[in-house]
Amino acid sequence: MIPHLNELFEAGKKWLVVTGDQAFIAADDAEFGRTGGPGHVAFAVLDLQKAYLRFEALADRESYTLPQLAMLAGVTYPTARVWTEAGVLLPTAREGNGAGSGKERLFSRADAFAARVAGTLRHAGVRNLMLLAKITAFASGRASLAESKA
Repeated sequence: MIPHLNELFEAGKKWLVVTGDQAFIAADDAEFGRTGGPGHVAFAVLDLQKAYLRFEALADRESYTLPQLAMLAGVTYPTARVWTEAGVLLPTAREGNGAGSGKERLFSRADAFAARVAGTLRHAGVRNLMLLAKITAFASGRASLAESKA
């Protein structure tokens, strides 16, 4: 288990909520209000605890190459490559110089979980690369996200 996720799950905070250009963590009893007038509000909600359990069932190694990471995340290799170039995915197991360098980038298990979360959100319609980078930094344990007050 990724340590910071275990702490959140034990505290009952398992929901990743994404709306607009923001993401935050919420507990089961969180309540959300809406400000502004009528209209469409786009958002995505992901049960991180369930996502992690599914990831654990699929993850069969401690480090991953970019093609392996793309497959685990459910995205194409070109998408995963763009994500590494944009800083959405960072290889923390071993930083390489990319194709032709003789030193392949390796992604840790935490990086792989972060990629899977990003892939899930991408399929839900989240396309903002800066927001995905923020979320993957959180999911891999490199940064924190705001928590709801409820």
